[in-house]
Amino acid sequence: MRQPPPPAPADELAADHAAHARCVAWVRERTADPVLGLFGPESVAWTMVREPAYLFGGAAAVLLQMAHPAVVAGVSEYSTFETDLVGRIQRTSQALYSLVFGSLDQALGTSRRMHAIHSRVRGVVDEPGSPWHGRPYRANDPALLEWVSMTASFCGRASFETFVRPLGGEEIARDWGDLQRGAVVTGVSPESMAPSRAAFYARFFDLAENSPDLWVGPRARAVARVLFATPLTRGIFDPITTAALLPPRLRALYELPFGPSQQRALDRRRLAVEALRRAAPPALRYVPAWHQARLRVALHRGERGSRWARLIELVGARWPLPASLRAPQPR
Repeated sequence: MRQPPPPAPADELAADHAAHARCVAWVRERTADPVLGLFGPESVAWTMVREPAYLFGGAAAVLLQMAHPAVVAGVSEYSTFETDLVGRIQRTSQALYSLVFGSLDQALGTSRRMHAIHSRVRGVVDEPGSPWHGRPYRANDPALLEWVSMTASFCGRASFETFVRPLGGEEIARDWGDLQRGAVVTGVSPESMAPSRAAFYARFFDLAENSPDLWVGPRARAVARVLFATPLTRGIFDPITTAALLPPRLRALYELPFGPSQQRALDRRRLAVEALRRAAPPALRYVPAWHQARLRVALHRGERGSRWARLIELVGARWPLPASLRAPQPR
């Protein structure tokens, strides 16, 4: 149930705002062309996130995040997750596409809205048995921002490499810059970032396997039940795919089996996705947001852009499109 936020200490709120302003400044200083956005057409981020399969890791990312008692407390007390799962998924995916495919102004606008929403999410964890029971939390806590960012990055990349293809050596080398920008634009302090891609993933796996803060209790299990109980989240988003993408400790905490039969089912799904990708023409293979971003870049360069991109932009201006750069209309 949504609760009124407790009063925020003025100095803490000011520190959070200042930290986010430093993140915005860091991103601005490292963006060569604001029209191209944070990453640009040649980036690894655009290559991965344009694939619908990138979102197949969404349920695993949610469960990883909810394994932190402070995160699941905020979701339980402030979010419409349980009553409006479809709307929550739409808003989350639209924010992702805005950050990745939007212009710099669009990406930073999304970042500021996320920060403002998080500024109101605070309270005290009330879940007996949890390692955080009785402790205060706030959504803009740097450690929580880092954990949420790491889980989203890990699960998206794991899903891409599971259902599309492994990243090549040159892509892996370039991926580190995308990881940094993606984390900082969501509020992770540049000073706290790992020094390399390898160190980033080493830290993620260390937290996932060893952090005493992670704990799966009734609230996290309730989120898992919601995720796996609706038509939208069945099929490719079901427990088999999710278990495959979770680190072993978290998979065990959620009691999600993954043995030989689940591996065979995952292999069949991988082959099905591969067949669908081969059968789809290039224009239909990628999400609308990617086409919209390519059209923006083409116009910026004095080009017309593809006919398919122009059609998507025309249709999207009149009707809501899924996986689009245009924000859904308020309900």
